[in-house]
Amino acid sequence: MLRYERRSTFVATLSAGHFLAALYYFAQRLIFTGRVRMKKIALIATCFVLASCKTQISTDLFTTDLVAATEAEAVTAPLVIGMEAGSEQKCKETADTVLIAVQSQFDSAEFIGCETVDFTTFARFRVQAEIVAYDGDAPSITAPFSIGVRSEGAAYHISYLTNPTGARAIWDALPKEMTEYRTYELKPFLSAVLNNDLRETVSITTDDVYADGVPIQGTATRDLPRRDQVELSMSDVTNAAFGTVANASHIVTFTLSN
Repeated sequence: MLRYERRSTFVATLSAGHFLAALYYFAQRLIFTGRVRMKKIALIATCFVLASCKTQISTDLFTTDLVAATEAEAVTAPLVIGMEAGSEQKCKETADTVLIAVQSQFDSAEFIGCETVDFTTFARFRVQAEIVAYDGDAPSITAPFSIGVRSEGAAYHISYLTNPTGARAIWDALPKEMTEYRTYELKPFLSAVLNNDLRETVSITTDDVYADGVPIQGTATRDLPRRDQVELSMSDVTNAAFGTVANASHIVTFTLSN
């Protein structure tokens, strides 16, 4: 009887040990699986935000360069492309990966930092965009974005140009885990600074823009003195049309005085 009790106790102890070991193993698997899933979710969440739709597009333009482009000179302008990054930390963590995607379309692309505008953080990349002179309708371009200039007498009409396929190619060059749960949309925020470095005052004409932060409704004309500049931000309607129903977006027209 005594031997039976001891054997039963031993068997019970052994069974309990197996049960506890199995329970411990199961618990560790849950923790490990949970950590892997959380890491995957964290990665997707980070990439979600970075691969979001909002895109800043801005440039600094000089009147002498724009005139020169219409005279068959090869001229470029610095273009800054900002891609939404969610937070400054996520911006820095994913900047190198996104830079590779931007360089697939712009060899000269470089990461220039993170910027927060109205509680939205953007990873910003500077590229060199061609200034394309043309007559008549806006031309088709190969790069995702360019600057267009059309001369008409003493007037120079300046526009943003886009190749939607090229713009989409930047998105397609991102790693799959950054885009597989997102639907591509450009949703640009267009702005530009026009610098008058000619030796004369020019007249500028704008259509529904913010000029130096002030809303200007409809078509408006003003002077831009020599060595002066104006910062222009496009309207929501213009931004929404760019790359969807229109491949060109008017920035400003400047007219020489003589």
